[in-house]
Amino acid sequence: MKYLIDLDDTIIYSTDLNNDAYNYALRKYHLKTLEKNGRITREDIKPTLIKSRIILTKQSYFCERWTPYRVIYNTALINKISIQNKNDCYIWTKANKNRAFYIYKMCGLDKYFTDIIFDKKVSFNESIPFLLEKFSDDLIIYENNTEFFQNKSAVKIDQIIFNRFNISGFLIHY
Repeated sequence: MKYLIDLDDTIIYSTDLNNDAYNYALRKYHLKTLEKNGRITREDIKPTLIKSRIILTKQSYFCERWTPYRVIYNTALINKISIQNKNDCYIWTKANKNRAFYIYKMCGLDKYFTDIIFDKKVSFNESIPFLLEKFSDDLIIYENNTEFFQNKSAVKIDQIIFNRFNISGFLIHY
């Protein structure tokens, strides 16, 4: 059995910091800030000549200035993972690699997880072949986006409602 845990808003809550970082970057370039119910993503940033600079500024603000103070840990999920063999546990994310590795180290997640698996995570059906290449074991996946698992082969086996987290665990049987 392998455990795959989503990073943002599953093992750590980062939406508020993420949105503040995007709006900081937009203000820096004298652009209109975004108000959104939920997480601001790259897709929400309108194409401009400076979109890549906005994203780099956002990443810098997120990692260098505020991560140590504003990330909220899902200690309920960390407690569940901490009793598993570290070699069976992985972060599974579509996050920016630099930011993900920074969070992984800065938050001490390397104590609980072997590595970070990067995936586009467009849909569960598209991710299955990718995951099958990496793992032959059954999987338990914790994710905050339950709509991602609209698939008959994913069985909901757990739910954690804690602090700002509402996540589900799914068994994927191969």
